[in-house]
Amino acid sequence: MWSNFKRNWLLIWIGLNTLSLGVFFIYVSNFLADEDLDHARSLFTHFEDPDMAILLVIVGMTCVLSGLWHVQRYKAQAASLVMAGGMWSMYLVTFIFHDLHTPGPIDFSTMYAIAMFTAIVMAALTNTGWGGGHQ
Repeated sequence: MWSNFKRNWLLIWIGLNTLSLGVFFIYVSNFLADEDLDHARSLFTHFEDPDMAILLVIVGMTCVLSGLWHVQRYKAQAASLVMAGGMWSMYLVTFIFHDLHTPGPIDFSTMYAIAMFTAIVMAALTNTGWGGGHQ
């Protein structure tokens, strides 16, 4: 398992961060809420609902487990990286929209989502840290 961890460290790290975002949204409510919600902002507040949080946990666990056990069947590592990229891109857009409509500086969640999405794109482009180049 240690060799799989060294080979797929980036996929496991992405999975743990996705999992932690899901756990955060399970325990914290009204992170994206605002008093004067218009239709678009009320749409983005659904990204902190429990069903989306559970989906984040499932995607995070898929990344971690496919990385730790180096699952190559059905391209599980690539599929989990794509799922994580889709989830983080949705949350990046949500956090940017939230920051644009609230006063103050850019929030840490937006900067972190940018870093995570960049790491996912770099992992997908270079096939490093997730075992994509090895069979």
